[in-house]
Order: sequence, then C-alpha cells, then structure tokens
Amino acid sequence: MPRGISRFDEAMLQGRLWTPDLVRPNLSFWQDAADRSTITIATGVSEWRDKSGNNRHFTQATGANQPSYSDTGFLGRPGITFDGTDDNLRLTGISSQITNQTHGVYWVFRRISGNAGGAGYNPTISVRTSNNSDGGALHYVKNSNALGASYPYYNHPATQSYDLTSGTAYQNGIGYVMSFQANAASSATAWSVHRSGTLEGNTNGITTPNSNNDGYVLAHQINPARFLNCVFGEVLMVQNTNARLRQLVEGYLAWKWGVLLGGAHPYANRPPLIGD
Repeated sequence: MPRGISRFDEAMLQGRLWTPDLVRPNLSFWQDAADRSTITIATGVSEWRDKSGNNRHFTQATGANQPSYSDTGFLGRPGITFDGTDDNLRLTGISSQITNQTHGVYWVFRRISGNAGGAGYNPTISVRTSNNSDGGALHYVKNSNALGASYPYYNHPATQSYDLTSGTAYQNGIGYVMSFQANAASSATAWSVHRSGTLEGNTNGITTPNSNNDGYVLAHQINPARFLNCVFGEVLMVQNTNARLRQLVEGYLAWKWGVLLGGAHPYANRPPLIGD
C-alpha cells in the first residue's frame, strides 16, 4: 500500500488538502503538536493552545506534572510525551460543549508502555468533572490484554459502556487515530469508538451527559488515579456527528501523522481533499 507523508505534503502545497479549518465554525477546540507556536514550555509543557479560535487551551500549572515536548516525539514527528506516572494536561470550562450528543472527539496517540496500576485501565482521554471526582474516560487502553474500553461520561453505570474481551491489541510504539462520536440520542450504539478508521466498540444508550462534565484530561484519570505512558500528536472536538465528517477527520489525521487506516476506509490510500 502506498504510504508516507509526501502525498499529504503534495496535496497541502497544491491547496487541495482537507483540514479541520474547513469546519472551523463547528470546532470546539483543536490542539496540534505540529504547530510549535501553540506549545508553551516551562518545566515541561505548561500550555497546549487551541487553534480553533475559541481559546480553549489544555494546561498544567504544576511543573512536575507537565509532559515533555519533542520535535520528533511522535514517530519522527512532533509530539507531547506523558510519563505514565503523573503527567497530564487539562481543559476545563466546556460543559456546554459536552452536555449534548452532537459532538465527536478525535485524537492521535501512540502508547509507549502499559502501566501496572489502576486496575489495568490506562486512560487516553478522561473526563474532567467540576468537582474533580472524575469517574470515567472516553477511552482506555487495558493492561490485562492491551484491548480497549470506553466508559464515556461520569456518573453513568458500567452497563452503558464497552469493555473489549477480544480483538486486535494496542501495540507499544504504534500510532493510532481515535474517534469518539455520538450516533443517536438513545440507542444501543449511542456512542462509538473507532480505532484508525475501524469500529472498536459501541456504548449503550445513555442520557445526555450532565453539566458536571467540565472538560477533558489527557493521559490521566483523576479519581481513581490512572495514567498512560504515551505520546499525543493532535486532538480536536467537533460539534457534528456526521459519519462522513468522521472519515474526513480520520483521513486528515492519519496522513498527517503517518498512521495506517483500515483497508476499507475511503482514505486508506490517499489523503482527503477539498470537495470530498
């Protein structure tokens, strides 16, 4: 399969590449480690600024908990590395963006290693609650079998989730494009998680997330304390649940970050272009 960043660069230089700029009115936030101007370094990364224009920044004031930045941290591309011990970045104050089922969250990460603590659940993106009683994550990588799990929003029972018992394990050092998206107001597939363009699991029908869901935390679940040793490349939230848009975002992220998509994906062999 032809692969590489060159076709992405070619489409970008020709002004033909589809990017999240084209859905900017629907962007809630957009963090991009490839844009060095958005990274503030103190002890580590103290702020990862928002490119959406909404000023929704991921921050970490405590130096010891700040992840590190490298121009080559994500498989030779820029990346923000979380140590799996105490590193995290937090975005707060977006409860109005979360309290609906009209959004999708997309991110690019690679796991460095699994961690022994936290009952084997290592969060990629966790929910940050207004009272700091974080009880769930959009997505975990499990230690016991390196598969996935989703307990999407705080204060919903475990039956409204998925916890994979079989499938393709997450591998250390491999980049993944993740999509967490609403599908319907109330159904057995109300929320879905796609891994590199392939459906990983569905959560069951849930009610509207409550206003206690204040934001998100990268690589850390607050209560109980769980962490993930990983590298993030990009993360964004879009107020749109169209399946076609999901595929456009996945294609853009995959070609930008050198991640393989499933063979049936419409952008497995070329990046998405304007007009697709």
